[in-house]
Amino acid sequence: MSSDHKDRDQSVQRTALIFDQLREANERLILAALQAQIEREAAALHLNAVKRMAELDTLTSLPNRVLLQDRFLQAAAIATRHGTRLAVLFLDLDEFKQVNDQLGHFAGDEVLRHAATALVSTVRAADTVSRHGGDEFVVLLTDVGERSDVSVIAEKVLTALAAPIQHGQHTIRLAASIGISLFPDDGQSIDTLTALADAAMYRSKQSGTAQFAFHGDPPAAESLGNEPPPIAVPLRRVTVAAQGQHDQDAPSSQMRAANEQLVLATLNARARQKELEVANRRQLDFMAVLAHELRNPLAPMRNVSALLARVKADDPILPRLQDIIERQVVHMARMIDDLMDISRAQSGKLTVEHVKVELTSLVAETIATCRPAMDLRFQNLTTTLPSAPVYVHGDAIRLTQVFAKLLRNASKDMPDGGMLTLEMTANEATVVLTFTETGAKPGTDGLSRSFDLFVPQAHATDLHVRAPGIELTMVSELVKAHHGSVEARSLGPECGSQLLVTLPVYCEATAADDAA
Repeated sequence: MSSDHKDRDQSVQRTALIFDQLREANERLILAALQAQIEREAAALHLNAVKRMAELDTLTSLPNRVLLQDRFLQAAAIATRHGTRLAVLFLDLDEFKQVNDQLGHFAGDEVLRHAATALVSTVRAADTVSRHGGDEFVVLLTDVGERSDVSVIAEKVLTALAAPIQHGQHTIRLAASIGISLFPDDGQSIDTLTALADAAMYRSKQSGTAQFAFHGDPPAAESLGNEPPPIAVPLRRVTVAAQGQHDQDAPSSQMRAANEQLVLATLNARARQKELEVANRRQLDFMAVLAHELRNPLAPMRNVSALLARVKADDPILPRLQDIIERQVVHMARMIDDLMDISRAQSGKLTVEHVKVELTSLVAETIATCRPAMDLRFQNLTTTLPSAPVYVHGDAIRLTQVFAKLLRNASKDMPDGGMLTLEMTANEATVVLTFTETGAKPGTDGLSRSFDLFVPQAHATDLHVRAPGIELTMVSELVKAHHGSVEARSLGPECGSQLLVTLPVYCEATAADDAA
């Protein structure tokens, strides 16, 4: 067989191997993307659940003040557009303290839940019943015509609350006082309308139990004028069986503990909600930037694939096409490997050897490897390395990854002709490598999250070279695995930025501890 045939066969085999590697890389990428999608959907579901918990009262499951505010804004916009009214009913249970004092707070909670159920049953689905706090409730009525319509609903509310409640051997009858304000007649905001309805409620309470009054009505007996008289609901009576004094200390103590748990659960839910919102937003940003980043190698590979169908085995352009595919496959494989390493590091499965490594020569070798790519862009790299050997306790391969990623990242951020300074200093305890880039850089806020996985590096010079924050995240994880730290600093607008990598120097005690 001639040498030309052997070369063509080798070229074909090489191309087939490259495409096998590409398929494997694509499969791994698809699996990683699917896993990220599953995690994002799970986080979104959890976030929606937490949001719903944060908008509801923990005892009655009624909307809290935050959700009431949102619903009022929506209802007010519709009422303004259609020329209708809204009504705000501020309701306070009369003599509710008797329940807590005589039967305990658990009975009080049962009464509040019963009141919430009764209120919801008397209004329409478009209306909102909200627990304002303690034994106070706020009802938002939408699409209200006349005051008489509101009076009818207030009577229904009082009637529903008057139904007897059986708690063990005790019969409880509720009564309430209600104050009413109207939008837009009395006010434009929910806070103003609630305050006016609250004041009207206290005026109705002075007239006796189970009464309601509108804001602006005269006090006492003249309060309702020609409005239909309020329904006469008997004063609530709490009948306590004469079987001895109930022990109030235990229920009170249990109620205090339950309240503490509810407060802690609410605070934890709100904190968790904020964390999930940030994580979800960062993950969405990451997926968008990663998709953009993956289009860069896919585009030339798609073009090469189209050309290969028309290229003969002995065409001189074939090696160039193979070289393009190889470069893009290496780029994609490196990105996927970094993602896998980050996943291992964050789950505690990243493997890092700890042996005695001479750092000065390792840095010099890494610089020699990365300098040709910088020379192509006429970038100037100035180094200052110690003359004496500096030893650290770590993994030579992983440390080479760290410095190579930092040099590549710095070159990618700098414009053509930019300057990068690498200075290495050491003392008895630590060795510090300082990477200083010149050029237009952001302030401190732009660099403070450079090492977060889902934060794009927005300080890159051109949009087409923005990276999805993978390499710097991997740098941070590897440096942490070597018991070191990495820090980003801004030198000011248009002055540049610095990356500082700090590693502990080698000592026998540290080596013995790691070996153990």
